Amino acid sequence: MSFAFYLDPSNHDIRIENGRIRIVHGAAEVAQRIKVALWHYQGEYFLDVEDGTPWYEQILGNKNNADQVGLILRRRILGVPGVVRIEQFNLIFDPTGRDFSVSAKVIVDANGEQAITIEEDLAV
Repeated sequence: MSFAFYLDPSNHDIRIENGRIRIVHGAAEVAQRIKVALWHYQGEYFLDVEDGTPWYEQILGNKNNADQVGLILRRRILGVPGVVRIEQFNLIFDPTGRDFSVSAKVIVDANGEQAITIEEDLAV
């Protein structure tokens, strides 16, 4: 059984409750891993500079092509362990700014398939 440390949605720090690190399992774990995958910049992790979302390399310079940006972000979501498929995907962004809003209905396999909804505002 896998788990992840729970990240506080307000500041993305690991949450400690009663002196213990809080963890998440199942669909909540997959949902959190999706958010982390989207927030992870390509080249950010020194042990694997190829991993990450190519915000600077492919997205911010390509904002006039919403289909291409959507494809890149859908691939990142599908690459998260536990994700089976994406049933709905919506991307909203201002081509002149750096704010993105991603929402998706994702089917995950966490002890049986179930649907989760991801809504993430990304300011890059």
